Amino acid sequence: MRILYLGPPSPLLDWLEERAEVFQTQQDVVAEACTFKFDLGVSFGYRYKVSEWLLARGPILNLHIGYLPFNKGADPNLWAWIEGTPHGVTLHWMDEGIDTGEIFRRSKLSISPTSTLRTSHAALQDAAFFLFKNNWLDIMEIVGTRHFVKDRPDLPQGWDTPVADLKKKICYTDE
Repeated sequence: MRILYLGPPSPLLDWLEERAEVFQTQQDVVAEACTFKFDLGVSFGYRYKVSEWLLARGPILNLHIGYLPFNKGADPNLWAWIEGTPHGVTLHWMDEGIDTGEIFRRSKLSISPTSTLRTSHAALQDAAFFLFKNNWLDIMEIVGTRHFVKDRPDLPQGWDTPVADLKKKICYTDE
């Protein structure tokens, strides 16, 4: 599995790197990203509009810290407080619009009015990561996986390796 990660470093990036080959950028897509062939794009905290040519190269799932369709675009946490709209997180497939792609999963959150913008933002980021992790296998079912002989793990006993030993090597468990 090859993942294009769009966004700043985060616990989600660390989690993905344990499960896949990841190319990460937090800048507007750079030349290296143009040549990186990916099975799945993951956008989390990415502050740029993704170009149509990149969207055409593969599916990109955005983790949005707003309960779409409310508060599309920048600062969804701030606008949820100002407008009194629901707080929540959404996983959606990116398209050429801003937070307009097909919703994959979403979850409402109840956030204390004694929170600050910083603490409520952190709670939303944690909830988005949790929603993503809990739906990882469903995401893989949609996207699929691809493997190459060169990526095969070492099998000291060859094809006689007990499958129980493989469970320790599988990179996309839900743990």
